[in-house]
Amino acid sequence: MLNGYNISSLLRGKNPEEATKKLDAYQKLDYASFPKISLLLPAYKEANVISTTIRNTMASEYPKDKLELLALVERDDPDTLMEISKMMQSEKGVRLIMVSGKQYKNKPNALNHGLQLANGEIIGVVDAEDMISKSLLAKAAYYIKAEKYDAVQGILDMSNDFDGWKNIMQRAEYAYWFRHMLPGLERSGYPVPFGGTTNFFKTSVIKAMGGWDPKSLTEDFDIGIAFFNRNYKAVSIPGNVKNADTSANTFGANAALDASAVKSSGNVKIIKSITREESPTNWDSWLRQRTRWQQGKIQAARKYAANPPSTKRGKFHTFMAVAAPHIAILNVSGIALSTYALLTRSLDLPITLITYVNMGAVMVYCAANAISYMEVTKQEQTKHRIAKAVVVGITTPVYWAMQWVADARALKLEYVNKSTRWEKTSHMGRHFNDKKPRD
Repeated sequence: MLNGYNISSLLRGKNPEEATKKLDAYQKLDYASFPKISLLLPAYKEANVISTTIRNTMASEYPKDKLELLALVERDDPDTLMEISKMMQSEKGVRLIMVSGKQYKNKPNALNHGLQLANGEIIGVVDAEDMISKSLLAKAAYYIKAEKYDAVQGILDMSNDFDGWKNIMQRAEYAYWFRHMLPGLERSGYPVPFGGTTNFFKTSVIKAMGGWDPKSLTEDFDIGIAFFNRNYKAVSIPGNVKNADTSANTFGANAALDASAVKSSGNVKIIKSITREESPTNWDSWLRQRTRWQQGKIQAARKYAANPPSTKRGKFHTFMAVAAPHIAILNVSGIALSTYALLTRSLDLPITLITYVNMGAVMVYCAANAISYMEVTKQEQTKHRIAKAVVVGITTPVYWAMQWVADARALKLEYVNKSTRWEKTSHMGRHFNDKKPRD
C-alpha cells in the first residue's frame, strides 16, 4: 500500500517551475503593493552561525520596510543573545524576542511566541543555519498574495556532500524529497509535510489553525497534516484531543472563533527557491536528528489515533502519512522475504508476485535517489558526479537500514521511555561559503 501510494505521487512529481512572466511583473510593482513579511528565526545555542544567517537573510531582494526578522532565543543562551544584539546594531528590522520555555522549551513553542508578536501579513520560518536565496521572499509573497495560496514551501539542499558517503546520501535524499516527492504530493492532492524551514503561511490562516503544536518534536510535519485536514480543528489544536492539555496551544482560544479561516486553508504550493543547509557530519548527530523526526511522526500518529479525522479520505491519507515510523520491521522482513523469493523461487506464486512488485518498488526508489543527485549537481563542478550517483543508487537500502535504527530508537523513546526531550542538531556553518547556483 505504501509503495503504491508513494510511487503514484512520485510519478506525478517534477521540479517546481515558476510562473516567470507573472512573477517578474509582480516584482516590478511599487513597494507599497508588497505585503509585510515576518520571518521567525528560532535559535538555541547557535552563536557560531546566527550572525551569518541574519546578515544573509536581511540581504534579501525585498523591500526593507516590508520585512521584519524576529530572532527567537531562550533566556539561558547568552552567547546567541550577544551575537543577535550585535547584529541589531547594523541590521534594521531585526527584533530580539526572549522566549519563555517554562512548559515547552523547543522550536514550536518559540514559533508560537513569535507568531503572537509578528506584524506581517505573511509568516515565514527560517532556521538558524539557513542560507536563503535572495529572491525567496518575493516568490513567497507572490504565491501567497497574488496566486492566493495559503502556504508555500521552498526547496532545501544539503551543501556539504564533500563530507563523505552519508552526506552524499542525505543530499540525494533531499533532492528526491523536495524536488520530486513533495511536488508529487501537492499535485496528487495528498498531505504535504512541510520542511522545518523555508515555509511561509498567510498569517490569518496559521493563527486560525492554532499555530504550531508545542508538544510536537516535528512541528513542520504536524502542521502539514493539519493543513490537509483543514476542516478538522483538532489536528492542530492539542486541546481538542481527548485528555490533552488545553493550555498547550497558544492560539487555541482564537482558533474556535476563526473557523471560517481554517475552512479556506490547506492550499499549499512548492516553489522553486533553494535554501542551503548543512547535513550532520557524524553518526551520532545524524541518528539524534532522525530519531527526533521519527518520534514526532509517532506523536502525530498517536494524536490522530486518539481523535481521527471524520472523513474516510482524511483517515486514509493521514494514516498513510504517519505510518512510516511504525513499519521498519515490515521493511526489514519484506526485503529479506523478497530476496529469499528471488534467490530460491520456493514460495507460493501469489507471495512471490508480491515480492517481485515490492522489489521493483525498491529499484524505483534507488533510481529516483540517484537521478535526483544527478539533477541537484547538474550545474556544479562536482568531481566523480556520475560515480557518486551510481553509489547512491546501489547503497540506498544501506541508508534505509540506518534509518530503521532511528525508527527503532524513536519507538523506544516514545512508547518505553516516554521521553519528549528535544535532541538538538549542532551546526558548524560548513555551507556558508557555498557558491553553487541557487534558483
